[in-house]
Amino acid sequence: MTVSSGNSTTVEVVLKLAKLSDLLGNAFTLDPYVSSQSRTSVNQSGGSQDIILNGTANLAAGQASGLYSGPYTVIFAYN
Repeated sequence: MTVSSGNSTTVEVVLKLAKLSDLLGNAFTLDPYVSSQSRTSVNQSGGSQDIILNGTANLAAGQASGLYSGPYTVIFAYN
């Protein structure tokens, strides 16, 4: 995603833990993080910054395969 801002603006990116589940009730958590190619704090002098989100899946032993879905929270705090 791309974050755009005005002059001399700082943007903090905050990511919250996500819980994903399938239709059978199987679930796991996902720890989202901003890629090392991006930064969680961006100081803009006008323009935009690409933010790359990744995540680490916390799977249980024998986790059932399938389609999992669920919401996660991304907060952009502008200063």
